[in-house]
Amino acid sequence: MSEQNQNTWQQLADVPFVYGVSAGGGLATDGTYIYAADFSGDADDDFIDLDADLVDDPEERLDALGIGNASVRFARYNPVTNTWESLPMLNAIAPSGDAFSSGNLTNPLFVAGNKLYYYQFRSGPNIRALYSYDLSSGTSAEWQLIWQKTDENSPLIQANAGIEGIDVNG
Repeated sequence: MSEQNQNTWQQLADVPFVYGVSAGGGLATDGTYIYAADFSGDADDDFIDLDADLVDDPEERLDALGIGNASVRFARYNPVTNTWESLPMLNAIAPSGDAFSSGNLTNPLFVAGNKLYYYQFRSGPNIRALYSYDLSSGTSAEWQLIWQKTDENSPLIQANAGIEGIDVNG
């Protein structure tokens, strides 16, 4: 890279989600790829303000836009080729009830030990779930549910507050 180009920005390929990376989504990297998650939220209550009028219009509801309740779309970006590839969707068949990802765990997507993890509050604020995806499988793996916890069986994980400690007993 020449000295002249070191202080400039260039446009990279857009994330492949029509409406970008929403709240509850996130970005993570394994040092080779950048992974993106786009969380849908509660499809019949949440909306994307397409006309920027700050009004929840029926045609802007996630379910009206074809985005399923609690579904999470994933993709990975290759900086060498400036391209995105889709990864399998999490919760393609949506669980019932509300679902959201928020709180102190501001980026619910992270990489550890050659796995991509996604942390989600689901079926209301009292159930949390952790999913993993084997990165060595490329774009063909399936998401695995690692655990699902409630306030009763895991007081270290608080609703709306993220992970406060580690449950060593599983």
